[in-house]
Amino acid sequence: MDTDPLLSNRDGRYAFRRQVMSSIGAATGAFSMGLSLGWSSPAITQLQANTSSVPGPISDSEADWVGSLVPLGAFLSVPIAGPMMERWGRRTTIVLACIPMFLGWACIALSRAIWMMYLGRIFTGFAASVYSVVVPVYIAEIASKGLRGVLGTLFQLLVVFGLVNMYGLGITVEWKSLAYGAMAAPCITFIAVISQHETPNWLVKNRRIVEANGVLRYFRDTNNVSEELDELIGSRQTETLDDGTADHKPVYKDKIALKVIFYMLVMMLTNQMCGVNVVITFTDSIFQTAGVSIKPELAGFSVGLVMFLFTIISTPIIGRINRRPLLFTSLSFCSIAMVCFGFFFHLRPGPSYGWVPIVCLAVFILSFSLGMGPLCFVLLGDFSLPRLAALAGTISGLTNWGSAFLMTIVYSDMRRVFGLAGTFWFYGACSAAGALFSIIVLPETRGRSFQEIEMALK
Repeated sequence: MDTDPLLSNRDGRYAFRRQVMSSIGAATGAFSMGLSLGWSSPAITQLQANTSSVPGPISDSEADWVGSLVPLGAFLSVPIAGPMMERWGRRTTIVLACIPMFLGWACIALSRAIWMMYLGRIFTGFAASVYSVVVPVYIAEIASKGLRGVLGTLFQLLVVFGLVNMYGLGITVEWKSLAYGAMAAPCITFIAVISQHETPNWLVKNRRIVEANGVLRYFRDTNNVSEELDELIGSRQTETLDDGTADHKPVYKDKIALKVIFYMLVMMLTNQMCGVNVVITFTDSIFQTAGVSIKPELAGFSVGLVMFLFTIISTPIIGRINRRPLLFTSLSFCSIAMVCFGFFFHLRPGPSYGWVPIVCLAVFILSFSLGMGPLCFVLLGDFSLPRLAALAGTISGLTNWGSAFLMTIVYSDMRRVFGLAGTFWFYGACSAAGALFSIIVLPETRGRSFQEIEMALK
């Protein structure tokens, strides 16, 4: 039988295609998220220009809020994203998230006052957070264990694709037109996801065994799914048997839950404290400050393009290399790049060295895209055990978006207090700490089923 090498030998020839297409459909939500994050970089530059249309020109403080309100809106939605996907299902939650995303872009495009733009940014952040919590779980739960890592990279890939689109179009297109165009993205997600299947894990958890069997047969393209279905039912039965004891005891007494919280907390903190969200949000202004010899907007687009290309390259790599060494290598190079960037701002060698910050940021984005970027969402899928999916998603979302908001809103203050050199050295130190954690503490999850991962955490 002609199957993909990453699939189980029992899977049919159409299993790969079906899993990929369903995963891409769900991951189009990540494209909307990327558009939301990338819009601020060209838009802030345009809005601060003297020739800006209403509600511009805006002050530095207002620019900070425009950049930081997406992660703030995302932070606010995280506590409800987990319960939503547990109550209504992964697919329905993704579909519902398309509504605030569309409304957010509409508010931005139609804004005549700065408060309306703020409201639109909060709405888009709210929806982006739901996507970031639920989509990795959806992909992980429909994928064969050999494909879980590869398909998990689609989320980061589509995020970066959205960034590149905003960076590239932002060179010549006005911020308002960018917002109008972005309104189409949640419509695509709505159409793509509403026709897809719910995950078998959620169906089993809600005692819809016949439907779960049919969904597994569709995604595996075989009738021989009894073993995988029995594993899911076994997990559900174990959870039910523990309802009076283990399931109802406080989280701080659940060893496995505590480990999942700890691992996702550290990895999501590292994901933001390495400085990536600041780089994405303030790409143009960073290059302007560095005095690069090319148009800052073009330099930002170049960095985004590098990020996109190497995220594509990361897809087969993550499928074949263990998570821990890949994370260690990725974060180590991120640290080196940020430290070198800090020395550039410390020494101020002059305009003839304008290529240095471009190289430093290119190395940073390259390293981040090959490892840390996609792997934080792959790990979210890996640690979304059937009974802990909502918990893993909530902790990841709160940490990721909360730290993204703080890192973005305090960026100007850090520049003023520590200087750009000290700010980038801080990012370098956080990357180094994350590298050590990933190689020393984090357990390996590649190629393991949810049951095997849970056993390793005991």
